[in-house]
Amino acid sequence: MPNSISDSILALLKQQLDNTSLLAKVIDDEYQALIKRDSDTLNQLVQDKQSLLAQIEQQDLNIQQHPEASALTDQSAQDVQQILNEIKQQFITCQQQNSVNGELIEMSLRTTQHLAGVLNQAKAANSLTYDAKGQARGGSLLGKGIKA
Repeated sequence: MPNSISDSILALLKQQLDNTSLLAKVIDDEYQALIKRDSDTLNQLVQDKQSLLAQIEQQDLNIQQHPEASALTDQSAQDVQQILNEIKQQFITCQQQNSVNGELIEMSLRTTQHLAGVLNQAKAANSLTYDAKGQARGGSLLGKGIKA
């Protein structure tokens, strides 16, 4: 079958294209959940993404092991090449959006760490006390030396 590709390899490729399209949607939904800081939705989307990635990996193995896998490199098989190009484009889109999501996560972590530092400083400033001699003492010294 030099130029005639069976429907089975095309079906595998179309399923892979569907999987990559679903992955792109999940990654976009993940971005929206990050923006909204919706941790419940985000947790579900991470699970969905992992599941889709496993399906994509398995489908990739199925395609590689198909008897007509050599058609994947045959430039004259235009229908195969078209689907492959669409799959590659979907992966590029997924990688770009995933990178944006990663940057958003990093920014959120830095903001959270900064806020935690500010709160710790405020807590330390509020715990300043004075002893009987008028000497300033930090809150961590409160209660030391007291025996009931």
